[in-house]
Amino acid sequence: ETLLIAATNRPQDLDAALLSRFSLSIRFPLPPLKQRAAIFKLYAKQLPGSDIERLALQAEGASGRDIRDVCEASERKWAAR
Repeated sequence: ETLLIAATNRPQDLDAALLSRFSLSIRFPLPPLKQRAAIFKLYAKQLPGSDIERLALQAEGASGRDIRDVCEASERKWAAR
């Protein structure tokens, strides 16, 4: 018996034939405002709370991975100056 666990932030890119091979699909909703703020706090520790809240508001529809990627890209851009 084989157990396969897979995850993606882009389910729209998956082929229907591939999806049909999975017997169970569990969907997790995008993070609400409070969770987005917590994710920004984790990856943007240097920002004040007011900036974190503003970013969380502007990031509606973003996944946790999206938020992490934006924070890491911003940090790399800042460090390259």
